[in-house]
Amino acid sequence: MERYTASTYNKAIKLAEASIRGQFNVVNTREIDLSSSGITDEKLIEITVDPMKNSTPIVKSPDNYNSMPEVVKLIREELAPLHNMKLELGLLREEVDILSRRVQNLLSPDLDEELKGIFNYLTELGVEKMLCERLLRGFQFNLEQPSTNKIDAFKSSFDQIVSTIPENDNLKHGDVLILFGPSASGKSTIAEILENRFNQSLNVKLLTGHSPKDVKDINENDLTIFDFTSIQVNESNSMQKLMRLSQSVNNPKKIMVLPSTTGLEDMLHLYACYKPMEPDGLIFSRMEETTQTGKLLTAILEINLPLFGITYCENGIINFKDNGMKLIIEILSNNLDLNDES
Repeated sequence: MERYTASTYNKAIKLAEASIRGQFNVVNTREIDLSSSGITDEKLIEITVDPMKNSTPIVKSPDNYNSMPEVVKLIREELAPLHNMKLELGLLREEVDILSRRVQNLLSPDLDEELKGIFNYLTELGVEKMLCERLLRGFQFNLEQPSTNKIDAFKSSFDQIVSTIPENDNLKHGDVLILFGPSASGKSTIAEILENRFNQSLNVKLLTGHSPKDVKDINENDLTIFDFTSIQVNESNSMQKLMRLSQSVNNPKKIMVLPSTTGLEDMLHLYACYKPMEPDGLIFSRMEETTQTGKLLTAILEINLPLFGITYCENGIINFKDNGMKLIIEILSNNLDLNDES
């Protein structure tokens, strides 16, 4: 008995014919449902065949002998979905790694009574518990230094924590800035803002699309900003197009755009899905709409990417701030009312 598996019954029969090259009986057929694996919703057909003994081999004449090319083509068609499955498995591993690191962040720390109020407030703003503890330990240590006020002690502790985050490379002529992210993340608005900001110094060219053919006539004397079509996390085809796009140009800078209103767990999930694209930086959009500024700090440290910038709306005008870290710490420290001298 021999088994052959393919996406359809006819393809499974063709595989059996190519392998056995003789007559056989199909003794069993079963459907394999892969939806329970969580990787794909596809179904496969498996046939069990019994080769007939002493059967006359099926031999084609030399004039029309083309079974091997057909088999090779058939095998390639059957293996094509494995590339997507490999990508899905990679994404799953990234999410498992993130979740395993975050399990340790669920315990409350043993802090001095005077710091518990600050701890509780920071966690309400979305700062992860272990991160909050590190921030306050450093804050307490800095307060013990001569002539240090609370605001300076807090900012110094913050600077120490974020010192491990990579810094942004300055944009230059010939760079291709690729903005990508989920739908309604604000990519198009950010692209227009950056075009206006850098147009005089770098001669910006703004493009929109989803494939290498949309990137035309790139000039090494220009800064090209590419507004990539929105990507859904379950669309591996779109992510593959983005990877091909980035590989087709010189000096690509892939910037992931995430709305500030996105929950922390969803942010980390999105990053795990987009990580195969190897992002070079991160932009948080619509910062004025979130009440949990601290989660942005947590996300940055978890993702460990340079913060390329933050957008926020003020008096009806959308602004872009490239020093987003400074804005985050200002919001956190202002809400804590750290104006008293130690």
